[in-house]
Amino acid sequence: MDKKIIFFTGSSSGIGWELLKKLLQEKHFLILPIRNYQQKEHLKELVKIYKDNIEVIEMDLGNLNSLTNQNIWHRIKQYPRIDILINNAGIYTHTKHLQNGIELQWLVNYIAPAYLSLQLVDLLSKSNSPLVLFVSSRMHYMAKINFEDLQYSKHYSGQLAYANSKFAITSFSLYFAERFKNIRSNSCHPGVYSTGITRDLPFLIKFLWNTFIAGPKGGSEVLYQLLFNPEFNQQTGKYFDKLKISQAHKDCYNKEIQQKLLDFLEQATGIFI
Repeated sequence: MDKKIIFFTGSSSGIGWELLKKLLQEKHFLILPIRNYQQKEHLKELVKIYKDNIEVIEMDLGNLNSLTNQNIWHRIKQYPRIDILINNAGIYTHTKHLQNGIELQWLVNYIAPAYLSLQLVDLLSKSNSPLVLFVSSRMHYMAKINFEDLQYSKHYSGQLAYANSKFAITSFSLYFAERFKNIRSNSCHPGVYSTGITRDLPFLIKFLWNTFIAGPKGGSEVLYQLLFNPEFNQQTGKYFDKLKISQAHKDCYNKEIQQKLLDFLEQATGIFI
């Protein structure tokens, strides 16, 4: 297998952690944007073992100032290319949090991966076979976006905010595939697993979830197959339900809605689209 340069968010826990270990065993080079790296002893131990195959970039995807920090981006853009971008980081929060004036699930689940993808277009374009994979969720079918109140000033539901953010990134993946035809772009629902995404849920729900739901290894295998199985290497602009091509929410394909979401992204980050 050709060794890839992979930019990988959400690698320090859950599905991402399982996938990271497998990718390192295959000697790929991993660029990992990490929040609070010094507190992640398990990751620091892995970095010691694979020090020639990992670079940690201290970046907080839940902080707009960190996400758009030009000193960080100057460092990232020194790489010769990016072969694969895995947008796996995600958050589900039961209560409303604002970061830089933006609701946190919007920021982590939509704005951050969309911004990263656009910033990395030039490096991806230098690869012989570039691929961007966005981790979505079946919950995106439940989305009901009120473009007049994107920050949920009148009413907040963590479940709806999560669904809306996953709808947005699924829609963005379709836009990205059409806009940058030289870069394959797909989104996927990897399945339902016991992962750190439940960390902010009430204790009882979190306990039951982690007790009765399977661990994250199955989800990491789904992502691995979508990344490396030759069966999928011609697919772009697709939404996968696990390993099956499926139809995303019909409104994800709506150009007017895509544009409204792009406008939101541009207003939040200042990136020119």
